[in-house]
Amino acid sequence: MRDPPTAPAGPAPVRLLPPFDETTVAYADRTAAADASILPTISHGLAPNILADGRIVGTWKRTLLAGGAVSVIPSLLRALSKREEAGLATAEEHYARFIGRNLADETPARKSRSRKLTGQRSR
Repeated sequence: MRDPPTAPAGPAPVRLLPPFDETTVAYADRTAAADASILPTISHGLAPNILADGRIVGTWKRTLLAGGAVSVIPSLLRALSKREEAGLATAEEHYARFIGRNLADETPARKSRSRKLTGQRSR
């Protein structure tokens, strides 16, 4: 008999979840993944979500571009730490590889790595 897996030490990696992912929709009480006050903003967890340390920090969408590239556009609910920003960049790269495309690196969001927060105007 094998030992059960152990949780990794440290924070969980940033993940891009697809819409209707089991992580966020399998439970009637979704407050384990997001504060109840933001659930309506993120379609109650049904949207394609960005998870950082197991909590929803935003949503994302993709755009397939000519030439075989994909653009991943996040809409964040809060500012990310430098570690989370790096994790989001890695998650975007993993997603592009998964669908067999190059990640578009000339989008404004990836150039500056500063993300617009949902519901705030840009300056």
